Amino acid sequence: MAIKINLIKLSILFLFFSFIFTGCKTTKQKETNIKDSPIPEIQDKTYQEEIHQDNEIHQEKIYQLEIDLIEGKSNIFIKGVDYGETPVKLDLLEGEYDIKLIRKNYQDGECKVILNKNRKIIFRHTKESISGIKHLGIYRCGEQPKQVVFSPDDKYIYIPLLEDEGFQVFSTESWEITNFIKPDAPKKNYGFTEGVFIKPKWGNYYSFLVTQMTTSTIYEYRYPDLTFIRKINTEGKWPKYMCYSEDLDYLAVSNWATNNVVIFNYSSGKVIKNIPTAEAPRGLFFSPDNKYLYIACFDGGTLVKINTTTWKEEKSIFVQNSAMRHIVYSLQTEKLFVTNMYHAQVYQVNPEKFFIEKRYKIYYNPNTTDITPDGRYIFVSCRGPNDPNTYLVRSPENGKIAVIDLKNESVISFIAGGNQPTGLDVSNNGKYLCFSNFRDKNIEIYDIGDFIGVQ
Repeated sequence: MAIKINLIKLSILFLFFSFIFTGCKTTKQKETNIKDSPIPEIQDKTYQEEIHQDNEIHQEKIYQLEIDLIEGKSNIFIKGVDYGETPVKLDLLEGEYDIKLIRKNYQDGECKVILNKNRKIIFRHTKESISGIKHLGIYRCGEQPKQVVFSPDDKYIYIPLLEDEGFQVFSTESWEITNFIKPDAPKKNYGFTEGVFIKPKWGNYYSFLVTQMTTSTIYEYRYPDLTFIRKINTEGKWPKYMCYSEDLDYLAVSNWATNNVVIFNYSSGKVIKNIPTAEAPRGLFFSPDNKYLYIACFDGGTLVKINTTTWKEEKSIFVQNSAMRHIVYSLQTEKLFVTNMYHAQVYQVNPEKFFIEKRYKIYYNPNTTDITPDGRYIFVSCRGPNDPNTYLVRSPENGKIAVIDLKNESVISFIAGGNQPTGLDVSNNGKYLCFSNFRDKNIEIYDIGDFIGVQ
């Protein structure tokens, strides 16, 4: 009996060690097979893609976004989610966000945020809005911003300041003032009015020129490094507007207080012609063929056509009690458009026959105007009504930006502005609209790309 039990035990032990040995051999063979067999190329590529995607996920950045309104309270909606009533503070991934402002008895406000850093943005929510025009915010600047000008590459907005020491530079990438240029002039001689970017005929660079009324000076800087180039005496008092003809290499400047427009050879800086005008010349424009210079006289109530060969007046348009201010030209319609502050109108002028074809009635005190690159829409800054005692103080009502559809020949809507919208510019790529609120010390920027069909 004992022998039988021992045999059984030996059999069990034999089977157990046989199983262990076979299992170890099998496992070793499998490990050898895995080690020796090559990994297919497609598996390696997929593995690398997975690692790359995983790294990208870890590289996404989160920024803080604070939103408030210049007036009142509205609810903030992003992708259909209600984030509550303003002011709100959110943590969001880096990127672009379409935002809706919702308030009782108001149309939904359209806004857009480009979130590439921590940002605090002030929006304006008004009762009426235009589909496709999205508010990008209100931004503080210096005293009495008289004009806004997009740089040639649209990366910056230059802001001449009437009641400050120069012009500021606002970045459309970091959404802030990045520079304040103060020309070498007596500190209390403020009066910086208008700026223009030009590409000189004999240069491979851009220049920015800005007028200073109080010193009768044009200051010139190279773009984008803002190296000072020179200053030019305007040969008159209170210089306002400038325009440049690249083909002629002529720079024209209007002198408001001495009733003259001076033509300079840009390269040499020498005076070509001093043209007497009606009272308070302001707006200027060289015709596309450079044969004519158009001059708008504010107090004189005239629009004048000057031959650039003889420098003689060929034709003029006179409007009683008018205040001609700014001139723009549409290549698509081949028409001039001139603002008349006194009558709150924009004139459509036939430049060849030289008469007013159409009058667009808009809002109080239209100032600056610009045309979208496709030639269809005109935006006009309207300051609003003057104070009953003097125009030199805040207006009793805020101003507006008129939107004119040239294809349908109608004023289609208005964009609400702050106190006395004055300077205005459409970016060169047609994507942005910027205007200055003269009495509020700020600028406003809109994305108009969807509105005019520009991405």
